[in-house]
Amino acid sequence: MHEIKSLNLKQELKKMYEDGVAFAGTSAGTAIMSERMINGEGDTTILNGKQIGLSEGLGLLPESVIVDQHFIVRSRYNRLAGVVLNSGLLGIAVDENNAIMIKNNSHGTVFGPTQVLFLSQENAKKISIDIYEKNEMIDLKKYSAF
Repeated sequence: MHEIKSLNLKQELKKMYEDGVAFAGTSAGTAIMSERMINGEGDTTILNGKQIGLSEGLGLLPESVIVDQHFIVRSRYNRLAGVVLNSGLLGIAVDENNAIMIKNNSHGTVFGPTQVLFLSQENAKKISIDIYEKNEMIDLKKYSAF
């Protein structure tokens, strides 16, 4: 795992988020919101989360959450599903031109033309997928990760 060089900057950004400052990102700027982020390294031709590269993110979301971007348009099912199965993390899959606005780590709203998906591990070989569409409100407390 790569380390962010300035831990003071990361801590300051987390404090700002906790104080209600809005953060937004596209592409890697979306993925960096979680404590661990998928870095694009690894073999995505198979469903094996141990082969997917992870780096340190900002940690604005709970440690048990990981975010992936361009999810549907770039067919990134293998990498996020593999990470979820391998780690038990809750995967939030944001499609291209979409967003999820998360407030107080308690509820979210989807924006954009396609969907945001939540992937959660049910057991060692089973993933549950919840699909949310434009303007849909999400009670994040229904997920144990929050």
